[in-house]
Amino acid sequence: MSNARSHKRRARRQASQRVEEVSPVEKKSRAAGSMKLEPMEEVDFPLPEFESSPERPVRVYADGIFDLFHVGHARMLEQCKKLFPHVYLIVGVCSDKLTRQMKGKTVLDESERYESVRHCRWVDEVVTDAPWVLDEEFIQKHNIDCVAHDPAPYIHPKTGEDVYSFLKNTRRFAPTRRTEGISTSDIIVRIVRDYDDYIARNLERGISFKEMKVGFLKKNQLRMEKQVKEIQSKSRERLAKLKDDTRIVQERLKNNIRRTSQRIDKARKDLFEDVEAFGQKMERRASSLLERSKMFLTETGVVVNEHVRSFLVGTFGHHPRGVPLGSDEEGSSGSQSDSDE
Repeated sequence: MSNARSHKRRARRQASQRVEEVSPVEKKSRAAGSMKLEPMEEVDFPLPEFESSPERPVRVYADGIFDLFHVGHARMLEQCKKLFPHVYLIVGVCSDKLTRQMKGKTVLDESERYESVRHCRWVDEVVTDAPWVLDEEFIQKHNIDCVAHDPAPYIHPKTGEDVYSFLKNTRRFAPTRRTEGISTSDIIVRIVRDYDDYIARNLERGISFKEMKVGFLKKNQLRMEKQVKEIQSKSRERLAKLKDDTRIVQERLKNNIRRTSQRIDKARKDLFEDVEAFGQKMERRASSLLERSKMFLTETGVVVNEHVRSFLVGTFGHHPRGVPLGSDEEGSSGSQSDSDE
């Protein structure tokens, strides 16, 4: 029992490693996305064991509806292709009639779904009009070694039984993992949720309301919403333009204020320099005038003194008090004249 569990774990690990064997470019591309494979569930059935070679690859069968073929489908088929070293992958796609009967209406018709799967790089062969429930006759007809699907029970809507149960019990079932966040139902939910946006998108591309089967009330509602959106868009554009114009005016005003301030500072500096130069000039002129005045007063005093002395000497012969005017030499000669008399 312990060896069986160990073998199961080893087989799951090897299968998982083969799934993750991708090129560096592919690894980088996957790292940029957010979708990851869900963790592998613990299974309570024996896993298949096969020896494979290029001459005799393991013939793996996977089936489904594959409506709106998406990355989740592609990654599931990639896992099937990498279950063993050498795999020939056969993919069964159910017809429109069977799908509508068992599950419901599809978006793509059967021919579109067949071609979508046929163009997947991992697929070697497509079986059209595949059965909903597999049996030994179908498996023998296509020489299938094992069937791959996610391990969760896939309940038949009429019998209530897992359609893969007999394959799980005979070690001909290989489990795969789903991709998180993506499924055909999820894509349809997105479209329904954003229905109005997609209607508007198609209207802009020239598809009429009649072609999309849009009713009268919905048509008027969408037209009204379109007009409101156009008004909002124009208002936003005008507001953005007004903001740009206001910003330009503010920048121009700031530049004008800065230039005016620079001119005022320069004029103030020039005025201070002119006032200082004028003051220095006036100071030099005042000093020169003062010097001239001193020289004039000195010369005038000498002339007046000479005239007074001459007048006194001519009138009295000497100064009334006997003190001669003028220089010491003249005074001496004046004293000498007085003594001679």
